[in-house]
Amino acid sequence: MAPPTPLLFAIAQQLHDGVAAELAAVETAGGSPVPARSGIVHGEPTVEDCCDGMLWCRWVSEFLTDDFPNEVGTWRACESLVAAAVYEVGVMRCVPTVETKGQGRVKLPTAEALQASALELAIDAAALMRGVYATARAWKRDRLFVIDSLQPTPEEGQCGGSFVTLTVQLR
Repeated sequence: MAPPTPLLFAIAQQLHDGVAAELAAVETAGGSPVPARSGIVHGEPTVEDCCDGMLWCRWVSEFLTDDFPNEVGTWRACESLVAAAVYEVGVMRCVPTVETKGQGRVKLPTAEALQASALELAIDAAALMRGVYATARAWKRDRLFVIDSLQPTPEEGQCGGSFVTLTVQLR
């Protein structure tokens, strides 16, 4: 018999599944396919090849709070505290880049390729936020949460995308 799934992981799975459902709806409407690499990761997501897309959710940190979403600095054993965690959910795809052509020559991506990529990433970002919002709304009053702003991923090689972080009360 397997041990029960920790709440920390269960919330990550809910967030991942909510975003995956939104990306599937985009694919059904004729958009980019759901990322081939998709799941819960521990630590920073590894970017080896994002050309098939990548969707990840991870927990960044866990802490105690008596005034959500603020972390407790010091506490006494008699205080009532609850746990909270910071999560990150993101989507990454291939983006056009500068190609090196021997003898120091380079080929720049076309304006059309850059615009098409920007549109694809904006569609992914909208699906990412819809999935996170829908998941958080489903929690209703079961747990408190704070959603931070959407951020672009640092570009690595041919990969670009966006991610959002949120702090969630664990109870």
